[in-house]
Amino acid sequence: MIDILKANFDVLEGDGDAEIRAKVKRGLKTLGLDEVLTLPYFLELLSVKDSGIDKIPMSPEAKKDRIMEALKQIVLKGSEIRLLILAYEDLHWADKTSEDILKYILESIPGARVLMLFTYRPEFVHTWGGKSYHNQVTLNRLSNRESLAMVFHLLGTENVDRDLEELILEKTEGVPFFIEEFVASLRELISPVALKRLRTTLRERHISAIDLHL
Repeated sequence: MIDILKANFDVLEGDGDAEIRAKVKRGLKTLGLDEVLTLPYFLELLSVKDSGIDKIPMSPEAKKDRIMEALKQIVLKGSEIRLLILAYEDLHWADKTSEDILKYILESIPGARVLMLFTYRPEFVHTWGGKSYHNQVTLNRLSNRESLAMVFHLLGTENVDRDLEELILEKTEGVPFFIEEFVASLRELISPVALKRLRTTLRERHISAIDLHL
């Protein structure tokens, strides 16, 4: 959610507190949001000193509710200006607070120009599967042919030793992320010239190091 705030208000790495405050104020004015109801919470999330949130008497539960409402408003108001696409990767690693915020926003977007994209592992259990505006796409593991096509694309060549092909298929098990990591390890271990024709001797020489990367 912090990344979404930074992108929305154009907050850059190295911006000081004064600059962040000014950018958030300009953004709130553009969106037509009340500073009193939103500014302290956004400044607090962006780690700005003297956000003013400590001057507002409220319980921890009320603070959480107001932060979620402020985030929801920025999404809905922003969608009135342009189509919004909110992408959240690896939802299975999200903490409960982040998950609650995403759920709160998700329940408020029917009719709004907002597309929310989540990626998560099959074991992750969510509560919005019954929503009429929800659609789930299951990504299965790649086949051997698809895995090798990805390898060839990443290496920029189809001239790969057969033994190495079998090794890649065995180690990566059709998972695109593992394939990317494996190929990245190869690039670190082997020169660009050697990548055009990887031989079994090279594989045997570097196999232990490659295993460490995986």
